[in-house]
Amino acid sequence: MVGPRARFYATLAGITVLALLIMLAFHVAYAPAQLPFSDGLWYHGQANFLADGHGFIHPFAYAFRGQTLQSAGHPPLFVVVLAVVSFFGGTSVHAHQLTELALDVLAVGTIGLVAREMVGDRVGVIAALLAAVYPRLWATEGEVLSESLYALTIASMLLVAYRFWRHPSMARALLLGLTVGLASLSRGEGLLLLPMLVLPVVGFARRVQARRPLLLLAAAVGALLVLAPWMIYNATRFKEPVLISTNVGWVVAGANCDTTFHGKQLGYWDIT
Repeated sequence: MVGPRARFYATLAGITVLALLIMLAFHVAYAPAQLPFSDGLWYHGQANFLADGHGFIHPFAYAFRGQTLQSAGHPPLFVVVLAVVSFFGGTSVHAHQLTELALDVLAVGTIGLVAREMVGDRVGVIAALLAAVYPRLWATEGEVLSESLYALTIASMLLVAYRFWRHPSMARALLLGLTVGLASLSRGEGLLLLPMLVLPVVGFARRVQARRPLLLLAAAVGALLVLAPWMIYNATRFKEPVLISTNVGWVVAGANCDTTFHGKQLGYWDIT
């Protein structure tokens, strides 16, 4: 006889297959054969150059002008994931698009696990099903953007956070910090989750009393273990300190200009 736990995981597996089919259909219908001049092209190019041994260089400067310029224009984790695919021969735009798709499918399954941890099996199934058909999760398929990895890392972090909340331990506190570090290396704003999520979750956890400072320290150590290699690497190649990335200035500038305050690009972002 199949138990509730096995039924849940079998159902969740079926929903992830459904998500895969939906995303594949969208990919076939709408994914571009070539990437436009965009963040996606940046990730694609930098990943291929990283796999070729050039390090984290500015992909456009190298491709168009032959200049080898060190760059932290975006956080590194999505580039690393794509570079692993490139290293094993998947250097094409199509290979990186499929990698993005795989990350989104994994995010759907993880969202189901988060909801199950929060409430129960039925809600976990419903949440996974909603994620599978939620257009915002897969409407950018084919653009090769880090949001796919960010969705997966955020869902993983929430899963660990809820498990810590239910059963606090040093190992779970360390793992919580690690997942926040991974989210931060996917998108820089993930670093805000240290004060906005880790601090209250650990700070208000029940049944920890005297261990609370040690648990906070474990979470901080977990995040530092992930972030430190990138920060140290940046310290060896830039004159100014670079915590995660250097794109804050042009993100703010591109969102606050005449073309985004008026007209067709109202509320959007303008690269020019």
